[in-house]
Amino acid sequence: MRFRFPSIGSLPLVPNKPQLTTTKVRPMINNSRFGPFKTGGYWIQAIMSLLAASSTHTYNKFTELIFLPSLTSLGRIDGGKYDYSVPIMVTYTNDPSSAHEWKKKHLKSSFNTTTDEPKIQFVGFDLESAPDLPWRKDVRYVGPATIQLAVVDAALIIQIAQDDCGGPLEEMLPFVRSILDDNSILLAGVGMNQDMVELYRWIGNKDGSLVPDRPLRIDLGGIGSTNGDSVGLRRLAAGVLRVDTPKSRKLARSPWATVPLSLKSIAYAARDAWTSAAVLHRLHSLDLERFSPNALRDVVRKEEEFLQSIGKPVSIADLSAQMSLRKQYRDEWTELKEKQKERGLSEEEIQHRKRVKELVHNLGPPKPVTFEVEELSLLGITI
Repeated sequence: MRFRFPSIGSLPLVPNKPQLTTTKVRPMINNSRFGPFKTGGYWIQAIMSLLAASSTHTYNKFTELIFLPSLTSLGRIDGGKYDYSVPIMVTYTNDPSSAHEWKKKHLKSSFNTTTDEPKIQFVGFDLESAPDLPWRKDVRYVGPATIQLAVVDAALIIQIAQDDCGGPLEEMLPFVRSILDDNSILLAGVGMNQDMVELYRWIGNKDGSLVPDRPLRIDLGGIGSTNGDSVGLRRLAAGVLRVDTPKSRKLARSPWATVPLSLKSIAYAARDAWTSAAVLHRLHSLDLERFSPNALRDVVRKEEEFLQSIGKPVSIADLSAQMSLRKQYRDEWTELKEKQKERGLSEEEIQHRKRVKELVHNLGPPKPVTFEVEELSLLGITI
């Protein structure tokens, strides 16, 4: 079978009345897009934002297939049988039926016949939110906008909120919940707790929380960490996969709720989730026992048990509450710092500031599970 990727192609599907569903196939070289609807004046924008956020009208559904280009190789992987620089196919959609089709194709549930437990599968995860930037006047929605899922050879970007109808897109939520609540899926990424808390706060307990109490997840920021700091995805891709995944602050601040996303934004978002899936794929190929999905699931569970034993939050609700409290103390510490610059602090205020600083430190998020550099070097990996 031969596939071609025209500049603009369209494969019409049967419409789900009154909604319209289309599938498009696009190569990365095409840059022709339609821009966001522009409005003039602050108050018009504010009214449009309120209308979008409260709207229950139907929206046009879409599904696009984007063929991402190869990544720049940073050198040969010793003994590696998989080339992580090759192109991957991305499905970008706001249609739950397309999302379920992707899940059916790439996330296949199975059970261990001896233990009757589900066989765990690695799935890369990431979240992008439409930022509130003062210089961007045409954005009508702020908050979580896309969720990315990935396996080693494919990625899915689902639009969960849009400028034209606000958020959330209610029809997408059952699919999101089905992923977060699936004990056979080990979600992997960097900054996982922050992403889960953001999703939890976005929906809260309206019609049941979107985020389960303890979704099965692992933060990869501890791989190769030497000082407790989190390792970034680009560094992991370079060290483990020997490929370069360029990062851009401008792309990170993309208007993620503006549909359709630019091709560069799609590549940026998809590669973040893909990196996490590919890193675990590579580590598993090097050490089948230590980095198996089930072994890492057990590592996560033991870490949660340890955190509970020392009184640290584990559930997403408790993590959210702790993060809110920490922010209050950080704001207070900042105010005291500015006050000290302006007129100085009394001895009592200085001591109070020290206590606040200690509270900020103690309320910090749990650090990701660490995988020692020395042990990784035995596998031929340098982070």
